[in-house]
Amino acid sequence: MKRTIPLILMLLLVCGATQAQKQYSISSPDGRLTAEVTVGEQLTWSLSHDGAQLITPSPVSLPLANGEQLGPDARVRRVKQQSADETIPSPF
Repeated sequence: MKRTIPLILMLLLVCGATQAQKQYSISSPDGRLTAEVTVGEQLTWSLSHDGAQLITPSPVSLPLANGEQLGPDARVRRVKQQSADETIPSPF
């Protein structure tokens, strides 16, 4: 019993930490290119093509002139889901 209580507390802490992070993704129309943004203690993004990771999760932050830093402990205010099927002509 003495070992059970600390084990349960550790499991609850781990579950709480993983639930605090939210993951959002956006895909190309053919589904081959996917960008993922994870919001939690740190704001990160990654990019994959056909399931192969091109860019590993990388932190996103922006230091301001007043010393404040945007990125850590970010929160999502609202999510809007939509789809688009457009072609952007190449300027080259």
